[in-house]
Amino acid sequence: MEIQGRTFLVTGGASGLGAATMRRLAQEGANVLITDVDEDAGEELAAGIGEQARFARADVTDEESTQKALDTARDAFDGQIGQVAYSASKGGVASITLPLARELAAHGNRVGVRLFLADAEANHSY
Repeated sequence: MEIQGRTFLVTGGASGLGAATMRRLAQEGANVLITDVDEDAGEELAAGIGEQARFARADVTDEESTQKALDTARDAFDGQIGQVAYSASKGGVASITLPLARELAAHGNRVGVRLFLADAEANHSY
């Protein structure tokens, strides 16, 4: 996947795996929109990443806040909402997939969602 110059939105992006994903994407030259319910952590991470990062508070169980996050991405990155190449979510995938799919459909893009499930006792991923 081409990362340089693309815009990525990750829900739950202010901590843990989401934050690590945001940092890595930014290091590879991507614009990143961090979405999370933890405003303090999200703003701190965006400031730490720098100019190519923005934060938008979003609860993936609420379509309105998810749509506002997408609007933030469009406004922050020169209206290039069609550059959103990947959406990762810790939960509530259905609530972010539909708004994202609607936004990207106008540009001929598809939404891809990858789920990683871990079995803590077996210590492996599926």
